[in-house]
Amino acid sequence: MSMFINPNTKFGFNRIFGQEEHRRILIDFLNAVFENKYHIENVDYQDTSIITGSDRELKVIHNLFCSRDDGTPLILEVQNRDIIEAFSDRVLYFLSKAIVAQGDTLDNWKSIPLFVGILGFTREDLGKQFRYDAGMTPHIIRMPQVSKPKGPDAPPKELFHITFLQMPYFNKSECECETSLDKWCFILKNMSSLKQIPWAEQHDVFAELAQVAMLDALTHEERSRYDASCEELAHSLSETV
Repeated sequence: MSMFINPNTKFGFNRIFGQEEHRRILIDFLNAVFENKYHIENVDYQDTSIITGSDRELKVIHNLFCSRDDGTPLILEVQNRDIIEAFSDRVLYFLSKAIVAQGDTLDNWKSIPLFVGILGFTREDLGKQFRYDAGMTPHIIRMPQVSKPKGPDAPPKELFHITFLQMPYFNKSECECETSLDKWCFILKNMSSLKQIPWAEQHDVFAELAQVAMLDALTHEERSRYDASCEELAHSLSETV
């Protein structure tokens, strides 16, 4: 019998990562993904209505739209099934919409907008690897110069950074998990079959996660919504493409 909710359901994803009073769970996961390259101090939850899609997509894809402490956008997404034709174009489209929704111009971008996709499948274009990172830089238009700029040549500014985690390629056992990201991915991949959340005694955030994700903590109304979310996901995954 399951002790914890399935994080791949819409209800489970939103309960774990989408509650303002438990935002440090989201912050800790994101910092585990970024490995201090892009440090997150705080997040503000934003309206997710900018991330649209067909009914079929929204049943198997769940997302959060946040802004970082400096106001730049961040999107976290779980994709349970590979049904998007323009896979990379979709990510860039919604990141662009998120930037526009913040009212930013290029000159006002204080840091790089980020996208993290947790994938329940693999794609050939992402390679046979657990983690895939990609950035986007603007096209460089070469203009005639009267004089050469002073100082060393600087690399073009990265406009977006995208990270995909292909969960089928994550096969570490509990004892093999060393990094924070290892521990997070082990928990997320196995949560619905775990009897307890590992590392909860060593890390407060995992103890908080255990409380938030415990099935017995759900009210009767919440349990009904969770069960409906499980049924919807199972039906969507079983449909013929």
